[in-house]
Amino acid sequence: KDFKLTYSRVKYPYLYTSRLLTKRIARSKNLLCSSNYIKNLMKNNGFDCDVVYPPVIPPENYETREKQNIVVGIGKFIPSKHWEEFIEIAKKVRQKNPTIKFKIIGGLNMIMYSSNEYYEKLVKLAGNDVELLTDVNEEEKWRIFAESKLVLHCMRYDNFGLGVAEAMYAGAVPIVYKSSGTWEDTIQEGKYGIGYKTIEEAKEEIIKIIEDEKTYKEYSEKAKQRATQFSFNSFRENIMKYLNIYLEK
Repeated sequence: KDFKLTYSRVKYPYLYTSRLLTKRIARSKNLLCSSNYIKNLMKNNGFDCDVVYPPVIPPENYETREKQNIVVGIGKFIPSKHWEEFIEIAKKVRQKNPTIKFKIIGGLNMIMYSSNEYYEKLVKLAGNDVELLTDVNEEEKWRIFAESKLVLHCMRYDNFGLGVAEAMYAGAVPIVYKSSGTWEDTIQEGKYGIGYKTIEEAKEEIIKIIEDEKTYKEYSEKAKQRATQFSFNSFRENIMKYLNIYLEK
């Protein structure tokens, strides 16, 4: 329903066509999806599926680094990621504690916007409070994760939140908006991270985690513990299990 608001006029036929194609594909006997959040959405539309979480695959040369007062965000530079909210939270946090740095690792080259208006808008909004990094390589991405104390995720309807899970593997404490697969599956509604509903709430949680080393370490260990459950070996075992079930039928 939200997509219908943005995919208007010429774009709408493409949305409608892709929806029909997706429904046709979904007539399979064995459906897999990436989170319980998606499973429930599918169930509401008359389909049943099993959940296989996507794998977290760190680079072979990944090394832990000394943590800094960095809050990272990751995702494409598109409006659905709610980067304006990320920036607003950053500004409020830095008014209280200017030593805290904010970085966004964002995809830009693959975005289908001819003039990148949205990205340019974010650059102006961010000013000196948020560093916007475009299309960094995997090695650089993991280096930033290794140095970051927190990962802030403002998206509302994410299916799982693989970038958040990767940052958790590196010990970053997740602070996510209380909705979608990132909240329900990745951090299990607060068991392995922190949820928020308002900008003020997010601000307070970030400052508390950064300024209280004991609390940070507790949440960081929980985050790493959760991320290990998304290993490639677990993913492979689950995929093979469902392939064997299919082949036995």
